[in-house]
Amino acid sequence: MELVTGTPTRHAPGPIVRADDVIADVRPRVCTEVLRRQQSRTKPVTDEKPDSTQPQAGAAAAGMNRQPWYWLAVVSAIGFLLVGAMLTSLTVYTTTMQAEFHWDETRMGLGPVALLLGMSLGNLLTGRATSILGIRGTFLAGTMLAAMAWFGAGFVQALGQLLVAAFACGVGIGLGSIVPSLTLIAGVFDAKKGLAMGIFIGATALASSVMPYATGVLTRATSWRWAFWVVGVATFVIGLALLRTLPARIAAGPGHAAQAASGAPRRTAKWAYAALLLAITASQVSLNGVLFNVVAYLDKSGLGLPAAIRIYSIANFVSLPGLLIGGYVSDRVRPYVLLPVILLLEAIGTAALLGVTSPSAAWACLALFILVWGGVSGLPAQAGSMHLAEVAAPSSYALLLGTLFTVSGIVGAAAPAAVGWLYDTTHDYFWPMTLLAALSVLAAVAALFSRPHTGESHRVVNDGVSA
Repeated sequence: MELVTGTPTRHAPGPIVRADDVIADVRPRVCTEVLRRQQSRTKPVTDEKPDSTQPQAGAAAAGMNRQPWYWLAVVSAIGFLLVGAMLTSLTVYTTTMQAEFHWDETRMGLGPVALLLGMSLGNLLTGRATSILGIRGTFLAGTMLAAMAWFGAGFVQALGQLLVAAFACGVGIGLGSIVPSLTLIAGVFDAKKGLAMGIFIGATALASSVMPYATGVLTRATSWRWAFWVVGVATFVIGLALLRTLPARIAAGPGHAAQAASGAPRRTAKWAYAALLLAITASQVSLNGVLFNVVAYLDKSGLGLPAAIRIYSIANFVSLPGLLIGGYVSDRVRPYVLLPVILLLEAIGTAALLGVTSPSAAWACLALFILVWGGVSGLPAQAGSMHLAEVAAPSSYALLLGTLFTVSGIVGAAAPAAVGWLYDTTHDYFWPMTLLAALSVLAAVAALFSRPHTGESHRVVNDGVSA
């Protein structure tokens, strides 16, 4: 007989607690508590209208995409004033002033020289100015300087005073027009950078055609002094109103994002830049030689002065759609591929002038000149500026762009006189036009050597707002 007590025996064991059972029991409660806390933290956000945030985000993105185009409109308007009403209109003023001050042709020509020298200095100073003042400060400083110098030119009483005013205005134009505008476009545009540059350069080309006529009308309606004052005040007011809307600063330049991603500073491809400088300079000499002598050449070839002027005007007009088409293409073709093609077409268009003296081929050669030379005459500066973005270090882009325009501008300024000297020496335009076509071929060959060979670090990457 067994003794039965209240103590459990091995025949009546107590419950055995296993770890799996504990985890299975605790896990649902822990998960429930975590989920509850997460829901309590996110409840204020989910209680808001979620759909209302989506249109705001879309609108913000759309605004960011539209903003670079607004900035393009601003700098195009400023370039229209500085280049059209000042740079290309100065001879309209000096022609009227010549009758009052009795200047000879040599003295009258000193005004444009002073302005171009000042513009060259302004181009060189743009890189340094943008690093100190920012892009908006550089535009404002240049535009205000040009406007005040132009206004002051209305008070001149002697040639020396005009030269000082023209030089100061040139510095302002250099700081407030082409180089900083292309720098801004290169920084804030990505996929449509070529089109944007084409629109800007097209605006300045249109200003060169329209504004001299407008300033001439203003001068005849008032006087040359009032013309200086009106244009100066208008440029100051419009510039101050529009340029304040530009960004204070942009990224260092195209390729900055690629530089940061690579973790190493990107250096300028010096040999590629030297080849690009040679290509653009040779092209500018050829373009200027044709631009300032083609009317005289066509006139002496038997077409007559009215027909020569008409052909010249049509060729210049064709450059406007050429810039837009070239910009569209340059957004889809790498600049180092496109630039040699453009320069070769420039050579073909220039060489077409040699056939004008042939009675059977004259009009076909003229059509080729108008369509080919006219279509690409504005593209070397556009494609060259885009190509520089693949050659230059981001921090040096503005400085090297200014140097590119300064060197090509100064050397190219000698082309019209050189063509005239060759004609006076040979009594024929055959050799001058042949040499100009050869210079375009040289430019195309030099452009072939301007491709940087440093790998993917030279790909153009947008640092600013994508457009």
